[in-house]
Amino acid sequence: LGVSEISFDSLKYRVKAELSELAIQSKSVLSSETHYYIICPMQKDIGNILAELSPAENKFSQTYNMMFDAEGGQETDFNAALQNQLGSSYAGAKYENAETKRQSDNFTYGGFLFIGLLLSLLFMIFLALVIYYKQITEGYSDRYNFEVMQKVGLDRNEVSAIVHKEIRTMFFLPLLIAVIHLAVSLYAVAMLIAVFGLTNVLVLLLCAGTISLLFAFIYMVMYFSTAKTYCKIVMR
Repeated sequence: LGVSEISFDSLKYRVKAELSELAIQSKSVLSSETHYYIICPMQKDIGNILAELSPAENKFSQTYNMMFDAEGGQETDFNAALQNQLGSSYAGAKYENAETKRQSDNFTYGGFLFIGLLLSLLFMIFLALVIYYKQITEGYSDRYNFEVMQKVGLDRNEVSAIVHKEIRTMFFLPLLIAVIHLAVSLYAVAMLIAVFGLTNVLVLLLCAGTISLLFAFIYMVMYFSTAKTYCKIVMR
């Protein structure tokens, strides 16, 4: 934030330092919500801030978070004991198990990942097949013209160069446009996945680059396959 002082109505506090990360939460530039963690020197300062912000409306409440890091086989026993104790002693307490949370996130993210991969593969295969059969159809249509050009002196290397130039444009122009669209919409995608708590910009950029390279590789395979078939059709 880069501020030296923070105020809560009439209360003012000097900012001693701004942390880049906490043990419970990493600092991120991408988030659908804005959270501020303020570390006060004493417990009474927290009470004063809450009283100053909502003396009558009671819009703010004080909560306590307790986090435990169990290892090995202790996790299952500790989770069961903690859940039973909270349920019997603290009616308003909320309990969250890291393993249960991990499984829930895997189900949610796994479903979206499967749908995204399925739709992406379907559209990519559909577009590649459309371009492939379009070029093959044009090859049969242009075969007579290429035969005439070969009869007047056009060699096989020149025919191959013409074919590759024509097909290269048809295959890689859509890929180039798709990469441009991805680059333009990357910020919107980042804000969208931030809703699910995925705020690591580096991972997002790596995924975008990897997906772009994967699509480029698949299009390269389709391009050479189409060019080879096209040349067989038009060459004598």
